[in-house]
Amino acid sequence: MKKISGIRPSGNLHLGNYIGSILPAIKHKADVLIAEYHAPRGDAYGLLQELRQFFPDERIKLQRDTFDPRLYFELLQVTPSGLLSHMPQYKEKEKTAHMFVYPVLMAADIADYDRVIVGDDQRPHIELANDILHRVGRKCPSPIYEGGRVMDLRNPEKKMSKSDPDSCLFMSDLPEVMHRKLQKAVTN
Repeated sequence: MKKISGIRPSGNLHLGNYIGSILPAIKHKADVLIAEYHAPRGDAYGLLQELRQFFPDERIKLQRDTFDPRLYFELLQVTPSGLLSHMPQYKEKEKTAHMFVYPVLMAADIADYDRVIVGDDQRPHIELANDILHRVGRKCPSPIYEGGRVMDLRNPEKKMSKSDPDSCLFMSDLPEVMHRKLQKAVTN
């Protein structure tokens, strides 16, 4: 049974990446996809080096090596734009064409797997993937909803993000840096 967990190469690994993607992939003996087309300006090779401390090379997949452009364009042709405009990533973030078609890219990424490990926030994307993959005669992998959401240290309403380094615990942070960030964290 082929299983996949994905991670965007948008900077150094942080606690959210570890809990949400790396630990579940280890637990389920899944491959890890470096979804470099999801973060076009990311550092896929830097992330590859960081992931090597957790996984053997054969379990780390670069999106450029696995991407099927024919399937992606076929999925784009059968995906109603109305469905995409209601997806959470498009409503909440910067409205670019890339963010608009992100769920279609994800569907193409997971099409060749039996199981996909995702966080609970990815439910709408899995539902869309299921819908559009069936339209082209493909099967959507069964989701494994794993990992918790690690919240931003300064704004606990948002997921931890690398965009604000002071509100994020990086795996490479020294213990005293982590301690300082945790002391400043907003809690209830």
